[in-house]
Amino acid sequence: MIEKEVQKFFNKLNIENKKILLAVSGGSDSMALLEVVSKLKKNIVVLHVNHNLRDVADDEEKFLKKYCENKKIEFKSCKWENPTKNNIENNAREFRYNFFKKIMKNYKKPYLLTAHHSDDQVETILQKLINGSTSFCEGIEEIREFANGYLVRPFLSLSKEELLIYVNNNNIPFVEDESNFSFDYQRNRIRHELIPWLVNENPRFKKGLLERNFEQDIKNKLILNRGKDLFNSLKKDNFFDISYLTKEDDIYAFTKYLRKYLTEKKNIKINFAKEQQIYKLIQEKNGNKKIRLNEKIDLERNYQNLYLQNRLMVEKQTKDVYTLNCNEGLYLSENEWIILTDAKKITVPKKFKNESCVRWEIFEDEVRIRFPKQGDKILIGSNKHKKLTRLFIDNKIPHKNRNKMRVLLNKNNEILGVLPIRLAYLSKSVKTDKMYYITYYYKKGLKESLC
Repeated sequence: MIEKEVQKFFNKLNIENKKILLAVSGGSDSMALLEVVSKLKKNIVVLHVNHNLRDVADDEEKFLKKYCENKKIEFKSCKWENPTKNNIENNAREFRYNFFKKIMKNYKKPYLLTAHHSDDQVETILQKLINGSTSFCEGIEEIREFANGYLVRPFLSLSKEELLIYVNNNNIPFVEDESNFSFDYQRNRIRHELIPWLVNENPRFKKGLLERNFEQDIKNKLILNRGKDLFNSLKKDNFFDISYLTKEDDIYAFTKYLRKYLTEKKNIKINFAKEQQIYKLIQEKNGNKKIRLNEKIDLERNYQNLYLQNRLMVEKQTKDVYTLNCNEGLYLSENEWIILTDAKKITVPKKFKNESCVRWEIFEDEVRIRFPKQGDKILIGSNKHKKLTRLFIDNKIPHKNRNKMRVLLNKNNEILGVLPIRLAYLSKSVKTDKMYYITYYYKKGLKESLC
């Protein structure tokens, strides 16, 4: 019966010609998985992690390796040489799945199968509730994207009891991990104390919880699918146009998928409180605001646009200062080039031949170029200054672009102009007797020529 159920599952996934990797500990559940899949599929690979937490761990690895050799099944393993003493459950899981990712990279779109069953599902849901988790998917997903392939749990519809019956009826050897009975681990306390008490209170408890999770899972998928559609349609080159998010349901769906994207693709952990901040950030829409996602990345809203901003890159940019001498051209970036000259004609790099530029006359034969700093002011009239922050607002410069503007300085560190939007005021009565020079500033994507 179990083999037929798994075959139906394989048929549904259409993985006939896909590479199958099995995560096998040597316990009864994973050995049942190995037995079933080895009967249905050829060319499988068994992956085993020796957590090195018990004296018998090496013997269990040898047992499984020998078993696979006898069955002519490829076997790969790794050993946790220096197990941590704290937070063992989470750290062991992280080590285990990092090993799986490493092996999966050797194959094209592989499928990694684990032996999680319905009792594991119940334990997972309860553990998340106890620990205060508000993760969007409450239980274990039957199939999801993982590394460069997929993580699949074909036994989720089966109980622990059904798997034990299968193992006994087929005389499948397995090892017993005594740590599964240790009350030092929260999951074991849930398994051996909490769940039996709940089942005693309500014999249908496990069935009812799984039914509720099934319904919630369908709702989650519908919301995530809607969120994914919005995510893809609103995504531009380096931002999201959130002006189209006018309905609360769409904002909610987009936020949920953005959380999933940040967690799985960017490895940024988002808790419920942070998710609520993101939701409100999108909901408000007006003005500029940002949220710190982690030590490196900010999520920033600039009016109707939403950006992921690398804070370390921004901090690095503010430290860069260039010196530009007369008749010297300089690449400020791959897409920016500037020259200071007293010549009537200049040679422009080929890539900028058809680009617009900013042309300014100044009275300096040497300029310095840097990014804006806090407190910067520019002279806009006789004895009249304006803060660059106000200048950017007046010129509707998006908040995320303000730190990328170029500030021109003279030798006395006085601001000559802010490229490409404003040249500082120069008193002609003082400056007209001086020779002037010309700066040409080219940048990919300038909307109109100011030459």
